[in-house]
Amino acid sequence: MRKYSVLIVEDERIVAMDLQQMLTALGYDAYAIASSANEAFARASEKRPDVILMDIRIKGQLDGIRTAAILREKFDVPLVYLTAHADDATIARAKKTAPHGYLLKPVKTTELKSAIEVSIYRHEMEKDLRSREALLRDTLASIEDGIVTLDSQSRIVQMNAAAETLTGWKHAEAKGKSLVLLLCPKAGDRSVDAALGTELPDRVEAVLNDGLTRHGEGAEGPTGRSFGYSITAISDRIGRTVGAVLHLHDITEQRRSDSEIRGLHAHLAELATTDELTGVGNYRAFKERLRQMVAEGERGRAFAMVLCDVDDFKRINDGLGHRAGDQALVEVARALKDNVRETDFVARCGGDEFCILFTDVSEEAAVALTERLRQSIASIREPSPVTASFGLCAYSKSFDGNTAAFVDAVDAALYQSKREGRNRVACAPRRGAWS
Repeated sequence: MRKYSVLIVEDERIVAMDLQQMLTALGYDAYAIASSANEAFARASEKRPDVILMDIRIKGQLDGIRTAAILREKFDVPLVYLTAHADDATIARAKKTAPHGYLLKPVKTTELKSAIEVSIYRHEMEKDLRSREALLRDTLASIEDGIVTLDSQSRIVQMNAAAETLTGWKHAEAKGKSLVLLLCPKAGDRSVDAALGTELPDRVEAVLNDGLTRHGEGAEGPTGRSFGYSITAISDRIGRTVGAVLHLHDITEQRRSDSEIRGLHAHLAELATTDELTGVGNYRAFKERLRQMVAEGERGRAFAMVLCDVDDFKRINDGLGHRAGDQALVEVARALKDNVRETDFVARCGGDEFCILFTDVSEEAAVALTERLRQSIASIREPSPVTASFGLCAYSKSFDGNTAAFVDAVDAALYQSKREGRNRVACAPRRGAWS
C-alpha cells in the first residue's frame, strides 16, 4: 500500500512535532516541518507532498491562508487547515482557497486520520473528474453532428454523412420522404428510431408554423443511444418559412458522464459525513442533524438525544490491542444501527462515544428504546464482552433553542449513569413539558 507523504506547516515547534509523531504512528510519511511560507515552498518543491497540513497563523509576511493559496495553485495539493482560531472572518478567507479539510486544535488522532484520508480521496476524485470531463470535451469536439434539411412539408431534402450514420438511412433512400421515416427502424442498420422521440414531427411542424427554434432530447432507444436535437427554420429573402434544419447530436456519453459525476459527488458527500471505521454518521453529520432537530423541537416536534459511552474501553485496547478495540467499536455501532428505527440517527462522536437521536418519541418511549440498545450491546461477546453507559434527555422548549445546554444535559445524564455503576440508562431531569 502506498505511504502518503504529508508536509506540516506549523510555526509552534512542539505542536508540529506532536503532529509529526501522530502522523508517523498512523502510517504516513510526515517528511518535513515548515514554520514559514518560504520554508513551505522549499519543502514542497523538494518533495511534492500528497497532502499539506497548514496552520493558518504562521511566521513571516504571508500567513497560512495566503501560503495555502500559492501552494494549491503551484502544486495542486490537497490542503487541511489547522488552527485554534475559528472566527467567521478567518473561515471565510480560508474557504476561498478551496481547502479539503479544517481541523481545530488540539487535533485528535481519529479526526486527523479522517481529514487526511477524505482529503486525498476527494482530491484524487476531482482529478479524475477533470480528466474525464476533458476527455469528454475532446471526444465530442471531434464528432461531426448530423444535419437534415427539410422542406415546408417536413419532407427530407438532404442529409449529411454524419446524419446517415446516426439514423441508419442513406440520403438517396430518405430524400423526398416524410420526416417520420427517421423514427422508423431500418432492418440491419443502426437507427435512431425511438431515441429521437415521437414528439419530433410535432415540433418540426411548430417551427414551420411560427419560425421559432425548438430543442429536444429523446429517450434511450433500442440501440442504447440517446439523441438531442435542435430545429431551426429556413426563411427565404422575404422572411417566409420554407423549410427547417434538423441538427442531430448523440448525447449518450454526456448522459453517462453526468450520471457518473453525480454518483461521484454523492459518494464524496457520503464520505464527508460517515465515520470511516464504523460506517455510522460522523461528528460533523451529527452536529448538522442535531441543529435541524433542535429547530424542529422549537416548533413542537418531540425528540430525544442519547449519549452512549463504551464502559472501560481502555481495558480492551490495552489488553487485546487496538485492532480488537476497533472491532469492538464496530460491533457496538452495528448493535446500535440494528436496534434503532429508520427515522432515528446514529453517529460516532469521537473515540468510544456514540450519539443517537430518537425522533417523534416521548421520554418514556426513548428510555425503552435506549434500554433495548443497552441490552443489545451487553450481548456482545467478540472480540470481548462489552457494556455501555447511556445518558438521555428529551428535548423541551425550556432549552429555548440552546443546543449547547441541551448537549450538556445529556452529558450530565451520561456521567450519572457511570457514577451509578455503568451499564445502565440515566435520564436528565425534566426541564419542561412538551408543547
